[in-house]
Amino acid sequence: MTVNADLTGRRVMVVGGSSGLGRASALAAARAGASIAVVGRRENLLDEVVAEAAGLSAGKAVKIVADVCEPGAAARAVDEAVAGMGGIDCLLLTLAWSPFGLLSETDEQAWQKAMATNVMAPSLITRAAVLVLAEGGLVGYGSPTVAEKPAHGL
Repeated sequence: MTVNADLTGRRVMVVGGSSGLGRASALAAARAGASIAVVGRRENLLDEVVAEAAGLSAGKAVKIVADVCEPGAAARAVDEAVAGMGGIDCLLLTLAWSPFGLLSETDEQAWQKAMATNVMAPSLITRAAVLVLAEGGLVGYGSPTVAEKPAHGL
């Protein structure tokens, strides 16, 4: 992923930043000079992103271990990002989850997890972030390619 902008001095929070699209976005922002706060559930993967980002930018690299689907975790993650970077200029939400399987075989628990991950958590994080987002700040929602080209059973 390439960012064709100078993000020096900018503070980017990436939710779902431990792997995939989120990791690539966080590292691209760091390469462009931004401080980053990466949020995810897997601490070992967050450690890798933060270590790699530290060598790419003069900005800070902050890890925030959180399952943002848990009560209170969305607001806590935003608070930790603000504390670690001094504010937020850009919030990128790249988290997503889908039950891989046929609709006839997908249970209520799977749909509750999908709604919590894809609707509730992003909404709650955005709600917390807009209260502290820098003037002219940006909130972006990313999705994997399966959103454009669905696969059988997805």
